[in-house]
Amino acid sequence: MTNLPQVGDFWAPDEHTAPRVVLTVLAWDGGWRVLFEDGGDAVDLPDDSDTGPTPAEQLAEAQALALARIEQRSAVVASAGADTPSGRVKTDAGSRELIIAAHVLALTSINFGATNFQQPFTFVEADGERVEVLDAAGTLGVGIAVAARINTVRQRAEALAAAVKAATSAAAVEAIDITGGWPA
Repeated sequence: MTNLPQVGDFWAPDEHTAPRVVLTVLAWDGGWRVLFEDGGDAVDLPDDSDTGPTPAEQLAEAQALALARIEQRSAVVASAGADTPSGRVKTDAGSRELIIAAHVLALTSINFGATNFQQPFTFVEADGERVEVLDAAGTLGVGIAVAARINTVRQRAEALAAAVKAATSAAAVEAIDITGGWPA
């Protein structure tokens, strides 16, 4: 089977033509158009069963694209906020770092018997934000709720990635719903 050239390949359509570096391959008029870095004439190829990516190449491309989409969706969902016993908090990367630090400080204060631990948190509400100062127990509640949400997001991403990696065809990969089933 003759495969389509890939970007960066040193390629010629036949043995009588000097090879050139492929710039891109585009779907074109029922076939394929190969453009070259030197800006010279393009080469048009028919779309027949002897030309094109192999099923294994199609599978690898579909898997790579699906895994990238899963990673992107995971990041968006993880950063969408989390409901805690005290209210909804932001969960972007910076907020998660601050919550982890506050959680560790709350555990430390409990371990050392400190009774005056106070940590301000900003909670997201429909009409804006409110700041509330929580004691150690309240801070632990926020940390545990955020950790549970991030863990649920990670588990969903891992399950989807496993399904994508186990797929045996590009069509099977494309049939996997990577947008549904994430925590709200």
